[in-house]
Amino acid sequence: MVEKQKEKVSASEEAVSMFLGLAIVIAIIAIVFNYFQRRKGDVEVPGTVSEVVGSPTPINLGTNGEKTVSDDEHIVKKGESLWLIAAYYYGNGDYWTNLVTANNIKNPNVISAGQKLILPKNVKNLDAEETYVVTKGDHLWKIALEKYGDGFAWTKIWQANRGKIGDPDILAVNTVLTIPK
Repeated sequence: MVEKQKEKVSASEEAVSMFLGLAIVIAIIAIVFNYFQRRKGDVEVPGTVSEVVGSPTPINLGTNGEKTVSDDEHIVKKGESLWLIAAYYYGNGDYWTNLVTANNIKNPNVISAGQKLILPKNVKNLDAEETYVVTKGDHLWKIALEKYGDGFAWTKIWQANRGKIGDPDILAVNTVLTIPK
């Protein structure tokens, strides 16, 4: 009788081992498949351009050193980002905030292939630091959203103005803040 019980336990151990081995083989196959899918380029990587953006658009310098472009609009292509589009048309990806403002984009991290963007003719010179005078009701998140199109950038403003701002939650009206580029 003890022999039969040992055989049953041995058979169930073999079944468990077989299922665990099968699970491991399936996991390895899934990992290898995923690896080759990424290598093949089927998986989109944010912020990359997978196709040619188009013919170059001339960049001109206007009066006051502002850059101007000759085209009025751009159709977003697969894999593009606002930063890449700004770098292409204006020669500097940091000009992406001008695209956000001109196109009233609520979330600059979400643009779609086929979306039409207005290209502003005159863009701010982002090489110079800006100043901002605090008004009633202002807070760093609101200012960062206005200046950068990203509320999370409030820390950049706070770091640049540590001598003027003690508590980042409290801004004194008429304080002149430096807005870093």
